[in-house]
Amino acid sequence: MNGKTDLVTSIIVAVAGIAMIVMHQRFAVMSWIVVLLGIVFIIPGVFSILMGTFSKTRKSTTAIFTGIGATALGVIMCAMPGLFAEILVFIFGFLLIVSGVYHLCFVAWLSRPFILPFYYYILPVLLIVAGIVIMCTDVRTVDSIVLLITGIAFLCSSFSSLVEWIATHPSRKSQAMSSTGDKPAATE
Repeated sequence: MNGKTDLVTSIIVAVAGIAMIVMHQRFAVMSWIVVLLGIVFIIPGVFSILMGTFSKTRKSTTAIFTGIGATALGVIMCAMPGLFAEILVFIFGFLLIVSGVYHLCFVAWLSRPFILPFYYYILPVLLIVAGIVIMCTDVRTVDSIVLLITGIAFLCSSFSSLVEWIATHPSRKSQAMSSTGDKPAATE
């Protein structure tokens, strides 16, 4: 973890987790997420088509074809959100598994020279288990449960990142001082 970037990423993941927990009781929330993602594809797609078509300096067929593809995908996502909701469940599960594996690698190897206690391994393993459970769950029967589990797991991932950052923070200070040649102040 490199400091501020990981801290900001941790905050973003926590906000996403809180939003998922708050919205898990909403009707067909996965479908609404897919519709919102469809709109996210449509807007830049239309913009790309317009810029490629009406640009006075340079007309770009690549921008037009890319815009058409993005717009078409966005329209299909808005028209058939149920189809893409299942794909979204797999993406959530995959993200949790990747996050768990990253945290396991961090605790085992990347946090060196520190050897972190065994309980630092618990949350990463639970993230991997939650990802596998989500990938094996049918989205139609447990729409809200998938969102709740994903939200809780995102919060756990954010918490795990924060704890790992705090636990290894002294090593960054000593590495920064040794790379700049500064010596710690002498104590009296």
